[in-house]
Amino acid sequence: MKSVTEKSITYSSEFKIKAIKQSKQGMKSTQIFELAGLPSHLIGKGKSDQSLSRWKRLYKDHGEDVLLQETRGSKNNGPYGPREQLSLQEALDKANARIAYLEGNLELEKN
Repeated sequence: MKSVTEKSITYSSEFKIKAIKQSKQGMKSTQIFELAGLPSHLIGKGKSDQSLSRWKRLYKDHGEDVLLQETRGSKNNGPYGPREQLSLQEALDKANARIAYLEGNLELEKN
């Protein structure tokens, strides 16, 4: 584990890689997390499954290196690289389209 706050747990790259390897050897996610001192009543029911599934998918799609990168709090916004940068006009157009869509849904609800 790398850090813990009231709202989130940040796992170390080493833990993620070790968890994937243990899972490949047949261990269940709850066992892996409990051995690391993280029982489900602490991290939340189902969170070990969610986290391990996400790490395994990233590992399968992008290799071990993606798990070694810390993307939380960076401008990278994800393990796949930076999100598209919109020009001011593109951002405005996108916001206006979203407003029109939401207003359309609001009109449907009124009828």
